[in-house]
Amino acid sequence: MILRNRLERRKPKTTQKRGRRCSMFLCWVVLALFFSGLAVEIALVVEMLNAFDALIGLDT
Repeated sequence: MILRNRLERRKPKTTQKRGRRCSMFLCWVVLALFFSGLAVEIALVVEMLNAFDALIGLDT
């Protein structure tokens, strides 16, 4: 009886830990996607600026 009560008490803790771990993983995935998208945007802007400089003749 006491053992059953201990097991019932531990069940919510394991689900809370699993949920916290999953949410942290999703947080890191979202951050990684955000920063990779930001890096792509910066690269595109740099390429556009280089093309614009070449177009108007500022590139030496």
